[in-house]
Amino acid sequence: EKYGFHRLTVQVPVYIKPNVIRFIRNLGFVSEGRLRGLVKYHDKWFDVFSFSIFKDELKLKR
Repeated sequence: EKYGFHRLTVQVPVYIKPNVIRFIRNLGFVSEGRLRGLVKYHDKWFDVFSFSIFKDELKLKR
């Protein structure tokens, strides 16, 4: 196999810029939900958005 994975997961904090979320979605990643209080940044806890994609769904551009 060219790619040795079945599934990829991306987790980004809620304070990330919206264009990053848009980029992740444009790659074909699907939202799996929001994980509460997962990341600590500057002494404050933040939620994280979770996205995933299966190998056969990935849109790779060459």
